[in-house]
Amino acid sequence: TAVETVNPLDLREAVHTVRRTADLPGVKAIIFRSPCIALGKAAAASAVQKDLCIGCKKCIRELGCPALMYEDNKACIDTSQCTGCMLCAQVCPAGAIISGTETE
Repeated sequence: TAVETVNPLDLREAVHTVRRTADLPGVKAIIFRSPCIALGKAAAASAVQKDLCIGCKKCIRELGCPALMYEDNKACIDTSQCTGCMLCAQVCPAGAIISGTETE
């Protein structure tokens, strides 16, 4: 029996934990633990650096985040919907997504 706990907002570690645990024999469970985005407000929303965005839409395809949009062949982020989780930055192959837009 294996029980693992991981932060789902640390994409690399979460994927590693799932793959490692899946290979173990027997019963296994993974607990994904993170603060609830419905209960708190992010200190800073993510932002897209337009000059670095390559328009691949990987952030949109892989995450399904309602804050991510595509305009003028570039990703963009609706800061009113962004929770600041930074998952989009972790999947962006161009490094175009950063944290930095302060929220009220």
